[in-house]
Amino acid sequence: MRCSRTRWASAAVLCGAVLLGAAVAPARAAKIDEKLAEVLGKDVVRAAHPTAKDPKLLDYKEATPKDGRMAVTIRMKYFGKVTDAKYTATIKLTIDTTKEPPRVLDVDYSDDNKIPASKKNLKDIEGNLTKKLPNKL
Repeated sequence: MRCSRTRWASAAVLCGAVLLGAAVAPARAAKIDEKLAEVLGKDVVRAAHPTAKDPKLLDYKEATPKDGRMAVTIRMKYFGKVTDAKYTATIKLTIDTTKEPPRVLDVDYSDDNKIPASKKNLKDIEGNLTKKLPNKL
């Protein structure tokens, strides 16, 4: 009988510690992860160059938020539809994190393609990118 009481007591202490740890741990805000960065980057590349083929994430950097603004830099590669030439794009997103849900304020796009990016599509994409962000950053 003593053994089963000890097990129940240790299980109760363990469960209490787990619950206490969960209650004390602060809720963390969501961050831009690799999967989200790739989705955002693909959308921007396709808006800039609708004929772009096979956009892929090269890397991304997330700057620490200052004054309620977060800057995310995403580097993508894609290929031309006709020539299959490889291009590299750099995307800088400015995100307002003071509101819930956060929203994309600015999309700065540059690439090494001789064909200019569609400025109209890049301006229109901000709303679509905002919908894909998590509710809290």
